[in-house]
Amino acid sequence: MNLQKMAEKNMRKIPSMEYENDITDFNYFSGSISMLNEMQRPHTNHLRYKDYMESGIWKMRRELYIDHFDGICQHPDCGRHRKPLQLHHLTYQRLGVEALDDVVLVCKTCHRMIEWDKSQN
Repeated sequence: MNLQKMAEKNMRKIPSMEYENDITDFNYFSGSISMLNEMQRPHTNHLRYKDYMESGIWKMRRELYIDHFDGICQHPDCGRHRKPLQLHHLTYQRLGVEALDDVVLVCKTCHRMIEWDKSQN
């Protein structure tokens, strides 16, 4: 499993200048993520992973990714509409205020596979 490929695929939905609707959609998506980060920023010093995963901010972030990627798993070997969809952290450096490419939207099956692959290394 190449996490770099996943990060690249995650960012592929950056709009081209030819499509005004794509630009509007991406601006809404990135602006919404920035807003969530600003709401969360004061709370990141003592943020516990488990609490964050159960927070409303995390649920809103997940819903924004699902909407932006049309409910499609972003794993390079999948690309299907499979539920439930989950966000997988590619890095934990900015936990609570993740950049757009810090997480990737994947189906539960692919998420398990990624975690299994990580445990084998």
